[in-house]
Amino acid sequence: MILVNRQYCAEPHTVEGVRVFSADGHSVVYPELPYRTETVSVDKINRGIGINETGEKIASLLTRMCLKSVAIDNGQSITVEVADLLMCSKGACFNACHSYSKIKHIANGW
Repeated sequence: MILVNRQYCAEPHTVEGVRVFSADGHSVVYPELPYRTETVSVDKINRGIGINETGEKIASLLTRMCLKSVAIDNGQSITVEVADLLMCSKGACFNACHSYSKIKHIANGW
Protein backbone atom coordinates (compact mmCIF):
# COMPACT_ATOMS: atom_id res chain seq x y z
CA MET A 1 0.00 0.00 0.00
CA ILE A 2 2.87 2.37 0.67
CA LEU A 3 4.27 2.23 -2.83
CA VAL A 4 0.86 2.56 -4.41
CA ASN A 5 -0.25 5.61 -2.42
CA ARG A 6 2.97 7.52 -1.73
CA GLN A 7 2.23 9.98 -4.54
CA TYR A 8 -0.47 11.49 -2.30
CA CYS A 9 1.89 12.42 0.57
CA ALA A 10 2.54 16.09 1.39
CA GLU A 11 5.96 15.55 -0.17
CA PRO A 12 5.21 13.19 -3.10
CA HIS A 13 6.96 9.82 -3.27
CA THR A 14 7.98 9.77 0.39
CA VAL A 15 6.60 7.82 3.31
CA GLU A 16 4.99 9.79 6.11
CA GLY A 17 5.02 8.27 9.57
CA VAL A 18 1.84 8.32 11.66
CA ARG A 19 1.95 8.03 15.45
CA VAL A 20 -0.79 5.73 16.72
CA PHE A 21 -1.76 5.87 20.41
CA SER A 22 -3.24 2.89 22.22
CA ALA A 23 -5.71 3.12 25.11
CA ASP A 24 -2.90 2.71 27.67
CA GLY A 25 -1.02 5.73 26.27
CA HIS A 26 1.64 3.67 24.48
CA SER A 27 2.40 4.94 20.98
CA VAL A 28 3.95 3.45 17.87
CA VAL A 29 4.90 5.11 14.59
CA TYR A 30 3.59 3.35 11.50
CA PRO A 31 4.48 2.16 8.99
CA GLU A 32 7.22 0.11 10.56
CA LEU A 33 9.73 -0.65 7.84
CA PRO A 34 11.96 -3.43 9.15
CA TYR A 35 14.45 -5.30 7.01
CA ARG A 36 14.32 -9.06 6.50
CA THR A 37 16.47 -11.51 4.58
CA GLU A 38 15.65 -13.90 1.78
CA THR A 39 17.96 -16.79 0.92
CA VAL A 40 18.18 -17.82 -2.73
CA SER A 41 19.96 -20.75 -4.35
CA VAL A 42 22.76 -19.89 -6.80
CA ASP A 43 22.04 -23.08 -8.78
CA LYS A 44 18.34 -22.18 -9.12
CA ILE A 45 19.24 -18.64 -10.21
CA ASN A 46 21.66 -19.89 -12.87
CA ARG A 47 19.23 -22.52 -14.19
CA GLY A 48 16.18 -20.29 -13.88
CA ILE A 49 17.49 -17.38 -15.94
CA GLY A 50 20.03 -19.14 -18.15
CA ILE A 51 23.30 -17.77 -16.80
CA ASN A 52 26.37 -19.37 -15.24
CA GLU A 53 27.69 -17.02 -12.55
CA THR A 54 29.28 -17.56 -9.16
CA GLY A 55 27.48 -16.75 -5.94
CA GLU A 56 29.86 -13.86 -5.36
CA LYS A 57 29.13 -12.37 -8.80
CA ILE A 58 25.37 -12.72 -8.35
CA ALA A 59 25.57 -11.13 -4.88
CA SER A 60 27.52 -8.28 -6.47
CA LEU A 61 24.85 -7.83 -9.16
CA LEU A 62 22.07 -7.71 -6.56
CA THR A 63 24.02 -5.22 -4.47
CA ARG A 64 24.31 -3.01 -7.57
CA MET A 65 20.50 -2.96 -7.59
CA CYS A 66 20.53 -1.70 -3.96
CA LEU A 67 19.68 -5.13 -2.58
CA LYS A 68 22.47 -5.78 -0.06
CA SER A 69 23.54 -9.36 -0.74
CA VAL A 70 26.19 -11.79 0.46
CA ALA A 71 27.22 -15.20 -0.89
CA ILE A 72 27.03 -17.90 1.80
CA ASP A 73 27.54 -21.67 2.02
CA ASN A 74 30.73 -21.51 -0.07
CA GLY A 75 28.92 -19.56 -2.77
CA GLN A 76 26.01 -22.00 -3.08
CA SER A 77 23.41 -19.58 -1.70
CA ILE A 78 22.90 -15.85 -1.35
CA THR A 79 21.22 -13.87 1.39
CA VAL A 80 19.44 -10.74 0.20
CA GLU A 81 18.43 -7.95 2.61
CA VAL A 82 15.00 -6.62 1.74
CA ALA A 83 13.12 -3.67 3.20
CA ASP A 84 9.44 -4.33 3.82
CA LEU A 85 8.85 -1.23 1.72
CA LEU A 86 9.90 -3.37 -1.23
CA MET A 87 8.06 -6.44 -0.03
CA CYS A 88 4.57 -5.87 -1.41
CA SER A 89 3.21 -3.58 -4.06
CA LYS A 90 0.00 -4.31 -5.92
CA GLY A 91 0.12 -7.90 -4.76
CA ALA A 92 3.61 -8.55 -6.14
CA CYS A 93 5.59 -9.82 -3.16
CA PHE A 94 9.37 -9.79 -3.06
CA ASN A 95 10.57 -13.36 -3.13
CA ALA A 96 13.29 -15.46 -4.74
CA CYS A 97 11.71 -15.01 -8.19
CA HIS A 98 12.00 -11.25 -7.80
CA SER A 99 15.72 -11.70 -7.05
CA TYR A 100 16.09 -13.76 -10.22
CA SER A 101 14.40 -11.06 -12.26
CA LYS A 102 16.72 -8.36 -10.87
CA ILE A 103 19.81 -10.45 -11.64
CA LYS A 104 18.62 -11.15 -15.17
CA HIS A 105 18.09 -7.46 -15.84
CA ILE A 106 21.56 -6.55 -14.60
CA ALA A 107 23.21 -9.45 -16.43
CA ASN A 108 21.61 -8.19 -19.65
CA GLY A 109 22.81 -4.64 -19.00
CA TRP A 110 19.35 -3.17 -18.26
